Amino acid sequence: MIQGVKCKTPQWRRRLVRGMAAVACAAALAFTTTSTRADDFFSFTADPLVGNSPTLPNYVPAPFLNPTNAANVAAFNAGQPNKGVMTFYDATPSAVTTVYGSQNVRHTFSDFENANAIARTTALVSQIKASAGTGPSASVGFSKSSTTR
Repeated sequence: MIQGVKCKTPQWRRRLVRGMAAVACAAALAFTTTSTRADDFFSFTADPLVGNSPTLPNYVPAPFLNPTNAANVAAFNAGQPNKGVMTFYDATPSAVTTVYGSQNVRHTFSDFENANAIARTTALVSQIKASAGTGPSASVGFSKSSTTR
């Protein structure tokens, strides 16, 4: 409150703060391990599949999975030693089979920001755990944002 006026923080600022907090948490967790490798950090600043991914030292680019690009994501990850995916969309069964069926995608980050985010994330986790490539080794953790919309 500023002099009795309720301020509304712009959505981009909330996302930036949440993103910075997530990176800080990931970095803190990574530094508590016995060794930190260059492939332990992921970049979600830009999608490498659309060619606008800046080169960040010690960061692995993670492609953004959408309803139409599962084959491209799978092909990109095939060349990565540490595989990661970012998604803002619900995954279709065919996308899960394409991306997770033949590879062990160790890191999946979803950004669902509506009232049913937990249900959507739970459904995504169930699909990934059922996949042939990733499912047997799936390790799942949830992080619920404290920011309300």
